[in-house]
Amino acid sequence: TGAPTATLTNCLDGIAVRGAGTFTDNDNCVDVRLETPQADPSISKSITKVLDADGVTTHPSNNVVPGDKIFYSISVSNSADATGTLTDPVVTDCAAPTAYLRAPVLTVNTVDGWAQDLSYNDPACITAGGTPLRFTYSGLPIVAGGPPSTVFTYTVQTTKFGDLEGITLSGNYDNTA
Repeated sequence: TGAPTATLTNCLDGIAVRGAGTFTDNDNCVDVRLETPQADPSISKSITKVLDADGVTTHPSNNVVPGDKIFYSISVSNSADATGTLTDPVVTDCAAPTAYLRAPVLTVNTVDGWAQDLSYNDPACITAGGTPLRFTYSGLPIVAGGPPSTVFTYTVQTTKFGDLEGITLSGNYDNTA
């Protein structure tokens, strides 16, 4: 948000004296675009690792099976093209439907400056069987082109076949966050 972009014409007139000669150069102008500094935020969500049910072996994230623990990470950054800092961003996510998860549904770890909003309610996420997550940031502003700020990581465990919590259907599941 901010004032619309404006253009300012900046001109320079120059006079130089060298010995008996005077040199004049008038009306050297350039148009300068003025804009209100603005952030250019981006967000990414990734699976950082998948841990087998044995709790020891890891494997690629494209082959998740019942009993696996899936570790997610969400990061926020401010593009190098931004003209201002990113201040107090808010991140929301809908953790996978609980039909595919084992209780406890998830473990959340926030990073300095980020806090989970435990009062957040997203009816669409809940209707889909997911767990709504909302995080607010109150740390130092994120500068343009600076390193991404990891918001939080969370872990979910898929349900094993036969568990009372539900059954994880085999197939490919897209990460839609």
